[in-house]
Amino acid sequence: MKDYQLVVLLNPVEGKDEEFNRWYDEKHVPDLLAVDGFVGATRYRRAELPQAEGQRNYLAIYDIRTADLGGVMAEMGTRMSSGAIDVSPAINRPSMVMGVYEKMKSF
Repeated sequence: MKDYQLVVLLNPVEGKDEEFNRWYDEKHVPDLLAVDGFVGATRYRRAELPQAEGQRNYLAIYDIRTADLGGVMAEMGTRMSSGAIDVSPAINRPSMVMGVYEKMKSF
C-alpha cells in the first residue's frame, strides 16, 4: 500500500460561496470518501493576506491509501461520469487545478 494525496485548488462561481461550501461539505466529500482507497479529506480557505493575481480561494486535500492508484482514480472517474458523484454548478470549472502526489517522506 502507498499513500497519495489528491490536491484540488479552485474557486466558486462569483457570489456562490455558500452554495459551493454546502455542496462540498455535505455531498462531494462524502461521495469521494465512499470510493475505496479514499481515506480522508481536509479543506482549506485562502488566508486573508495579500496574494498574487490568480490565486484560488479554496484547497481540498484528499488522502488516498492503495496499492492500485490507477484503479482508484478510474473508479472516481466512472462515478463522476455516471453522475454518482455530481459536480456542482457553483464551481468555477476554469479555476480548477488538481494533481495526485505520492508521499515521499515525513519529517
